[in-house]
Amino acid sequence: MVCGGITGRLEVAQELVKQLGLSGEVKVTAVSSDHFKEIYFSARPPSERLIDKKLDLRGANIMRDWKVCLEEYLDNYYKGYLSK
Repeated sequence: MVCGGITGRLEVAQELVKQLGLSGEVKVTAVSSDHFKEIYFSARPPSERLIDKKLDLRGANIMRDWKVCLEEYLDNYYKGYLSK
């Protein structure tokens, strides 16, 4: 199962920086998959986006939007950890 919405690694990184309030300090730069080919040398599929096809087919897809879940995760684990 994956969260709702369509996104990729770039959008997740951008949203993470935004939600942490680091937009003025951290720059996220888009690169192609070739940028990592020496470190991560496995063949890359044309798309790494995940979907909940079987949940959709069963009418059981209640997965929440990924941005909402990211914010909740940060509030519960990361930001809470920093305040300790």
